[in-house]
Amino acid sequence: MLGVGTTGFGAYSAVVRPDGTMIGEGKGVTTTQGGEMITWKGSGLGKFKEHGASSYQGILYYRTSSESYLRSA
Repeated sequence: MLGVGTTGFGAYSAVVRPDGTMIGEGKGVTTTQGGEMITWKGSGLGKFKEHGASSYQGILYYRTSSESYLRSA
């Protein structure tokens, strides 16, 4: 992330709606090589494609108290 190696994990779950599209949400945490933590929360909409594939569009919100990763909007 931002040029620094990270390790992370998270969970994301989705449900299929009556029209066949999917809606989901998730959250997780990323730890940088320096031991700083960045959490994320996200949501998205998806649809099934051919051969068992799926396509999603969504957004992730990142949050940290680490000064190294704070950016101005």
